[in-house]
Amino acid sequence: MKNIQTPLPNILLVGTKGTGKTTQAELLQKKYGYIVLNLGQRLRKLGENVPAVQKVVANGLPISAQLLRNILEDFLIEHTSSPIILDGSPYTIEQLDVYNKLIQDYDLNISVIECTTKNHNLLLERLSKRNRLDSHKDSMFLEQYKKDIEKLHRQIDYVNFFTIDASQSIDEVSIKIESILFKK
Repeated sequence: MKNIQTPLPNILLVGTKGTGKTTQAELLQKKYGYIVLNLGQRLRKLGENVPAVQKVVANGLPISAQLLRNILEDFLIEHTSSPIILDGSPYTIEQLDVYNKLIQDYDLNISVIECTTKNHNLLLERLSKRNRLDSHKDSMFLEQYKKDIEKLHRQIDYVNFFTIDASQSIDEVSIKIESILFKK
């Protein structure tokens, strides 16, 4: 299919809610001119007009592989010559398959950066600042995510896969990401 080649590396930011993916995507966008697809934001916007999507978003459920494919493919088609950041995690094997297929179909030279922390309380604290915290639901989500990500890690086959400790400060995480991407 299309070959998306840019002078900057394309990025897939993965990790659970509260690990700073969106913050880092926005910083890279401002500093280097990346085009960012914030999957959560896109879904919330889509949910305003599509009740079925709103229900999935409101309940914190994974979206269908087909919906994910449609959103990602529309974005990739629109931004074929720009450096991109995909800000959103695959939470199921089916979603990971969608990412893998599109990365292959579009011949994306992509670096995957996983933002992670073992500090469960830090994640809940960050989520509470968003005014979208449901302590019980988010706590259960984080526990399930930890189990699911182990399965996903066994399936991920990217040459450029890096893990970053997201419990560090925003600046420290940013410096680490830039050092990985730009070999500083």
